[in-house]
Amino acid sequence: MSNPATKPCIVLIMHTPLAAAFKACAVHVLGHDLLAQRLFCFDIDPVVHIDDEVNRLLQAISSDVPTQQPILLLNDLYGATPYRIAARVCQQLRVQDMQASLLAGASMPMLLKAITDSTGGDFAAYVQTIAHTAARGAVLSER
Repeated sequence: MSNPATKPCIVLIMHTPLAAAFKACAVHVLGHDLLAQRLFCFDIDPVVHIDDEVNRLLQAISSDVPTQQPILLLNDLYGATPYRIAARVCQQLRVQDMQASLLAGASMPMLLKAITDSTGGDFAAYVQTIAHTAARGAVLSER
């Protein structure tokens, strides 16, 4: 179980250029200080070798993320190549006894909620809260 004040690392694994765009928007809304050392972005090009990308991402994550820090991987599109890469990365992180979860269908409300919330000591509940933000973030505005 993580520390009640733990703010997980967030890893964006998305189609190019979405991860960088999501990060730029989050910096615009929340400021750089809140994101320092917590938000990692990986834009995935259309044609990549999945094994190479998984290894590249795992190496980057292992060098930048503290081993006891929970990791939330956010992905833009379930089933696509970036998702398959993210799923394999998540699986490998779990094999290494790291707390990791993957959410697909990422939106800006999900990312902002993920950045500003802490786990409250319960990473699984934190992930569920972030997932539910997707539905709450879609608002029909009628005149």
